[in-house]
Amino acid sequence: MEASRVVSVAPLEKLAALPGVQSLDILATPGQSVDWRHGTHDMLAILHATASTHDEVLSLISQTEQAARESCV
Repeated sequence: MEASRVVSVAPLEKLAALPGVQSLDILATPGQSVDWRHGTHDMLAILHATASTHDEVLSLISQTEQAARESCV
């Protein structure tokens, strides 16, 4: 919630290679300002994936959150 600007989309691009990821549409651009109060208008990306277990879902969520933290300051 403290992030205000996109630094890089490179960590997000790495998500496309994760097991189960079917599509990744990166919406953010480096330098773009972001504000959680804008809701979906300031989304970094849209990720569609499938998983066989709850643990796989939780792992993908964790990796996605980490990539978001690396992409914004």
